[in-house]
Amino acid sequence: MKKNILLFTILSLQFSYAQIGDVIWEENFNDLDNWMKITGNGSWGWGNGELEFYKEENVEIVEVPGDPGNNALHITAKQESGPDIVDQWGNPLNYTSGKVTTKAKVSVQYGVIETRVRVPDLDLGGWPAVWLLGTSNLGWPRSGELDMMEMGSRQSFRDLHDQHNGGNGADNSTVNQAVGANALFYSDDALTPENPSGAASISWDPDDDYCRPYYNYDNLNDRFLTYRMYWDEESIRFTVIDDGDEHDLYTEPFPIDSTSAEFQEPFYLIANLAIGGLFTDADYLGGNGLPISMPFPAHMYVDYIK
Repeated sequence: MKKNILLFTILSLQFSYAQIGDVIWEENFNDLDNWMKITGNGSWGWGNGELEFYKEENVEIVEVPGDPGNNALHITAKQESGPDIVDQWGNPLNYTSGKVTTKAKVSVQYGVIETRVRVPDLDLGGWPAVWLLGTSNLGWPRSGELDMMEMGSRQSFRDLHDQHNGGNGADNSTVNQAVGANALFYSDDALTPENPSGAASISWDPDDDYCRPYYNYDNLNDRFLTYRMYWDEESIRFTVIDDGDEHDLYTEPFPIDSTSAEFQEPFYLIANLAIGGLFTDADYLGGNGLPISMPFPAHMYVDYIK
C-alpha cells in the first residue's frame, strides 16, 4: 500500500484461471508463532501519510464473535495519545492500531491463497488490508506487492468503477460498501518526475476498462467475507466471496511477464488496520483531508489464511 501510484496498462489478459488444489498450509490463528507484531508509524506514516501508531498490545488471539471455539487474529484500533505515540519526528499522533507480518517466518509462492476477514465500520478513515510483500532484498516496489483485500478507498476511485460488480452507477457508495485488490511492481514506463519510484499499479484504470471493485450497498463491514488470490507463474486473479457468490475484482487475471517478474518470487503475509493516509479521503500526515470519523475502538478479525 503506497501513495499515489501511476497506472500500468494491462496489454494482454489471455491466461487460464488457476484451479483450487489441496490445502498445503493453513493459519487458523490459535497462536501468533508465525507472525511478528509491528510497532511505530514508520517513515512518513509507512510511506502513505498514515496517522496510526502500531502497538503490540493492539494485536491478540480471540474467539470469533458468535463462533465459540473458533479463534481469529484480532486487531483493535483506538483513539488515544501519549508520550510514546508519535511519528518519526516526535510529533504526537492520536490513533493506535495493529499490524502483523510473517516476514522471515513464512513465505508463499504460487497457489490459491484464501483468507476470511471481518472489518469494522470504516466511515471515515479506516483502511484495513490483508496483503503480501516480496521477500527480495530489493526495495519497494521492485520487491512487488499483492493486496488481496483493502477497503477505505477514496470516493473518486469508487465512483469511477461503480457501474460494475454490484455498483449502482450513482456515485454514492461509502467506504463500507466497496472492496478492491491490487498488484504493484516496478516498471520503467511508470517512472516519471511525479512517480520517482517507478511503481506500477494494476488498479490504475482511468478509463474504467478492467478494475472491478466489488460493491454491496447492504455494507461489507461487521461481517465476514472470503478473499482469494489465484496465483501461478503466468497470472494473478483476485476475487471476493460474499454469501456464497464469487466476484472477480478485475475483468481478467493479470498476466505476469518480464516487467512484472517480481510476482514469480516468494512473498510474505501482512495484516493491518491503518487510519487515514493518502489511500483514503481522510487526513494524512502533513496534509488535510476529511476528519477521521470512524467509531473507536474498532475491531478487525482475520479468521484464517490458507
